[in-house]
Amino acid sequence: MNGAQNSLDYHNPELFAVFISETNEQIEKLVHILLQLEQKPEQQAEYIHEMFRIAHNIKGSSGIVGLDDLKDTMHEVENLFGLVRDGNYYLNEPVIDILLQFTDVLNAYFKDDFGSAGSELASWKTKFQDLVSRQAGASPPVEDAPLILNKQEKLTVAYWQKEEKFVYGVEADFDRQSPWRSPGATAFINHVRRYGRILTIAPPLNQLAEENFTSLKLVLLREKPFSQEEEKEISSFPTEELQTVKIRLWTYREEVVVKEKEKEKPVEPHTIRVESERIDQVINQVGRLLTLKTALYHLHQEGYRGKTTWQQLDKSLQELDQVTGALQDKTMELRMIPVRRLFARFPKIIRDIARQNEKKVELRFSGEDTEIDKQIAEELVDPLTHLLRNSVDHGLEKNNERGKMGKDSTGHILVEARQEGNHIVINVTDDGRGLDLDKIKAKALAAGIISPEQNLSPEDLTGLIFAPGFSTAEQINDISGRGVGLDVVKDKITRLKGDIDVETKFQQGTTFTLKLPLTLAIIQAFMVKVGGQIFGLPVADVAQSIVIKENEIHDVGDRMLYYRYPEVIPLLDLGKRFRFPFKRDPERLSVVIVNHRRRRVGMIVQELLGLEEIMIKSLNKSLGEITDISGASRLGNGQIALILDTAALVQDMPELKRD
Repeated sequence: MNGAQNSLDYHNPELFAVFISETNEQIEKLVHILLQLEQKPEQQAEYIHEMFRIAHNIKGSSGIVGLDDLKDTMHEVENLFGLVRDGNYYLNEPVIDILLQFTDVLNAYFKDDFGSAGSELASWKTKFQDLVSRQAGASPPVEDAPLILNKQEKLTVAYWQKEEKFVYGVEADFDRQSPWRSPGATAFINHVRRYGRILTIAPPLNQLAEENFTSLKLVLLREKPFSQEEEKEISSFPTEELQTVKIRLWTYREEVVVKEKEKEKPVEPHTIRVESERIDQVINQVGRLLTLKTALYHLHQEGYRGKTTWQQLDKSLQELDQVTGALQDKTMELRMIPVRRLFARFPKIIRDIARQNEKKVELRFSGEDTEIDKQIAEELVDPLTHLLRNSVDHGLEKNNERGKMGKDSTGHILVEARQEGNHIVINVTDDGRGLDLDKIKAKALAAGIISPEQNLSPEDLTGLIFAPGFSTAEQINDISGRGVGLDVVKDKITRLKGDIDVETKFQQGTTFTLKLPLTLAIIQAFMVKVGGQIFGLPVADVAQSIVIKENEIHDVGDRMLYYRYPEVIPLLDLGKRFRFPFKRDPERLSVVIVNHRRRRVGMIVQELLGLEEIMIKSLNKSLGEITDISGASRLGNGQIALILDTAALVQDMPELKRD
């Protein structure tokens, strides 16, 4: 960092932390607006005040904390937005692209702790100064300027149409080479007034004299529809400057009125930033309450229910259960954020990759109000970014290829989120070429991942794309073909106690489905005893518990199988696996069946204990890496329960290796 430029206020770390958090949010908002304007530049009049406010806020707050280089650069951005706000500048596509590049520099500036990236700010300051100096005082290119209705005009159009009257858009194109466009436009406007009430005109009448336009747009209100003769009279208005006239009937949209009324309400509720450490402290207290509740239940079960003391205890336990349940729900809400905050960073990523690949891509979102634990959301950024990069680079065809196949030349990607019980499910779907299973099999054979004698199902072949280093791409670039790095994605999702699945249709598209817990802090677990040790299995992984007989188990080589029509369930003896031996009752063997992708696995245990809500604690790192155990929890009776990582536990079983 250049000490001559900046004098950071490290004397107030709380202020500096708030500044970084708020500024990152402001940058995300600016990126979102710029991406909107890139698609619909005519909307800049609606957003410019917000953009100006963002630049002003970043400028002011960066000055407070001593980031003078950032303050000076944002001052020039503020000047640029000020020209747009005053009608003296127009953000065309090249300028929008420059602003988006600048947001990348800002993100790098913060990630680099204001180091080397800060040196770029001086050049960006000069770049914005040049943009402002070249265009200051110039009228915007009205030929590209849109017809924008203000709030009152939108309401007028909506109510006019609701009364079954008629609203027309009239667009007149003038000869660009003619020096007399203004008189011709004025005469045309006076001519159109004979046919109805003109609501608004672009460019405004007071700018016509500047001759800085080639297209005149206006909105006309009529009691009756145009006749063919009337349209012909307008279209054939006799002036040499006028080239073509287009008349279009506006269709009625009732939601315009609703949206305008909604704008009068606060868009988002006020939020309060809470430090993660404080949230974790509250969650720890909830964990203690859950422990107390469990202890009281054990005490209650050991007493005699008929006594008055125990009746009162029963009532108190019910109240405690309600209080802890409510406190748990409210506390966990502190960690929850709408998934739209996670999705907000992806449109620009898709835009940049699509440009690099010379593809047209439309990215859509669904279920953005679904809530997710902030910690999980942060951990999902890299896996989702990788899946989206692969969808654009390898999943979607080139625009001309899509046209030949009868597809829309623009590729489509849908990211949707929904809640299923205690899980959040995120789908990433593209309408591209899909996975070529024959090609996958050939590549896997060539790489030695599978052997020729193996007869793999379509599901098995699809699962091969998650093998380390596997790829069907002919050339590996900085974006990578689908398959490169998907093992990393899978590993990340697995460490989040989640699962990833893929469905594909050749030449139609591919869907990746991520299923993750809503939170990693407190879970509901199915408790079992194995050789005196208590284990917990996440309820989300448990399909059911059963009791079988010893003679129902079939030994096939070194495997134990339980046949239950129409499926065959592999069995795993947890006593042998963890060296907690126990004596089996040949007439009553307790088995917990867990889901693993599309199959099921049975865990042989000593005793079934039932459901409990527990707080998971990470194992002490001094113990080293312990496989198959995801954490531990202290129970109400003081015992320590080990929480099983079911995915890791069964991944080495021969029947499930290729899933």
